[in-house]
Amino acid sequence: MKLGLTFPDKDFQLVSIKQLASNFRETPWMISIDAAGEHTPFAKDTMLSEVQFGLFDNSFTERLTLHQSTTVRQSGEVRREA
Repeated sequence: MKLGLTFPDKDFQLVSIKQLASNFRETPWMISIDAAGEHTPFAKDTMLSEVQFGLFDNSFTERLTLHQSTTVRQSGEVRREA
């Protein structure tokens, strides 16, 4: 993962979170618990601790998806293996 290349940089994340908070005042929204890492603006921006949102953990879903189906490229085709 490279901030600003393969993952949004901290400035973009900050703007996005502020937009969500200002536009979705009555609609519940959630972010991944992975947002607690140093690759996000939450570590340094104290204003974000006042934003109301829920948390979800998608690590179980990722493990389940990887276990159930793996995408394999073979001779130009994409096939799924069980």
